[in-house]
Amino acid sequence: MNYNPVVNRTSLDALAVAVYVPDKTPPVLNEFDLDLNSSELQLRFSETVNRDTLEVEGITIQYAANATHSSSLQSLQLTEASSSSDSPNSTQITIEIGKQDLDDLKRLTEVATSSNDTYLSLNSTAIADMSGNPVTPIPISLGIPVTLFTQDMINPELVAFGLDLNTGILTMTFSETV
Repeated sequence: MNYNPVVNRTSLDALAVAVYVPDKTPPVLNEFDLDLNSSELQLRFSETVNRDTLEVEGITIQYAANATHSSSLQSLQLTEASSSSDSPNSTQITIEIGKQDLDDLKRLTEVATSSNDTYLSLNSTAIADMSGNPVTPIPISLGIPVTLFTQDMINPELVAFGLDLNTGILTMTFSETV
């Protein structure tokens, strides 16, 4: 080694690429966290993903690694109308679980009650990398377990009520599913 310095090049004498090989490697979901107090689902990928390609309806939270289609009562497919993300393009995307999706999840009795019954599956349309390669799907039969689970510790609040004196029916509305 003779320690000769590298010759500087400017944009005026830049070299053209000799061989260009485009990225064809799909991103992989490595792990996820679910926080029911902050209503957040954090996804961590093998490479930077493009948040603008996120389609939350491609994500399902389920009760077991091997959930079957007959167990749809114990799984929740997120909805675009309720859940979204404003994360930057990154290897980690945080999804804000919307009120309707969160209420639907809390209505389920055997999913997302602890780290033992919180798994995630996703299809290839859920998100893509910066080159447009779709995420490697995780089928419902091979769901991955939650890494960090934060249980719901926020008490529901009574937000409204009505009493029909003719029928004797008291109707109460709470801040979340009870």
